[in-house]
Amino acid sequence: MKPKFTSKLGVLAQPARTTSSRGRSLVAGIIGLLAVCVSSHWNIASAQGGPDEAAGNLDITTINMQSGQVMLEFVGQMIDLPTDLPRSNQFGYLSFIKGVDPIFFFQPNEATALFRFSAQATTTQELTNGPLRIINRKGMMSIFFNPCPPCLSPSADFANPASPIPAILIQMSTLRQQMIVDTVEQSFTVTNVSTITDTRPFMLGSTQFELGQVGQIFRASLSGRLDPVSLTKSYFAGYAVGVATQ
Repeated sequence: MKPKFTSKLGVLAQPARTTSSRGRSLVAGIIGLLAVCVSSHWNIASAQGGPDEAAGNLDITTINMQSGQVMLEFVGQMIDLPTDLPRSNQFGYLSFIKGVDPIFFFQPNEATALFRFSAQATTTQELTNGPLRIINRKGMMSIFFNPCPPCLSPSADFANPASPIPAILIQMSTLRQQMIVDTVEQSFTVTNVSTITDTRPFMLGSTQFELGQVGQIFRASLSGRLDPVSLTKSYFAGYAVGVATQ
């Protein structure tokens, strides 16, 4: 019969000779993840105390919305709400920010994205042109930084503006949108013109960044397709270029 050993926690453990390098790596990975999560929640709390507290004595690297340059890339979803004043909730994550790396916590996907966005827009005009439906909207867009995506609460709902988001708000902008829907193909294109109204610094690694400056403008070009089952839901992706400074 093989001997058994009791750890300091009183849990039966296997003999030391059976411990594999894979097991040690897994434990180290878990410990590292916990350390990152604890540190991330501290950073979130500190940053929410205000830009001055978050900045400290560090210099800020500003990611300016350079005219004609691809600055951001988006992957997201859109949910239209049929109300008296039709509203559209648009949310997802950023897959590219010029000058910022890394963008993902692990392997690139939605669950590991460090940067997310959420936009709420109200329809101001709707026109038809043959099979095309042209929708104009105005609203606001927010971009968030979450330094530890695995720590993100499962209850966080970016599609719901009232849902608490356990992440750092790093940019806000006004939004003017034109959406052109092909009602035959159930596809669409979107042009968003955003003017930055507020920015807040955030730490990534040892560098403190600021995403744009107040008054800078960027234009997003998005393409997508309506959900064939629920035509009020859709999926899209695209990019944004800097335009000008207001």
